[in-house]
Amino acid sequence: MFKDRNFTVGLSFFIVGIFLLATMALLSPFMQPPMGYLVIDIGFLLAPRGVGTIFAMIAVGKISGKVDERSMIVLGLLMMSYSLWPCGWGMKAPPLRIATSRPISQ
Repeated sequence: MFKDRNFTVGLSFFIVGIFLLATMALLSPFMQPPMGYLVIDIGFLLAPRGVGTIFAMIAVGKISGKVDERSMIVLGLLMMSYSLWPCGWGMKAPPLRIATSRPISQ
């Protein structure tokens, strides 16, 4: 089963996606009591992630037939690693760092 390269790569991307979405789901409870943010503030801080996802899906849909898929995957991984770089923030993170930590990767 793992001898098929397409299956192995697809499974690895699927697992990475699960971890990224799981951290997104855990961010809201982490930000409420420990960091002291209100629920509405958390919504405003995490909204750029959803906006980034919407624009990325539209852009990929428009260029998917014109650009090699491998180059889009490499560009996506590079953008994700760039946007996840400042995610090592702790309890004293400023709101701007939280809001802009990952929308470019979507």
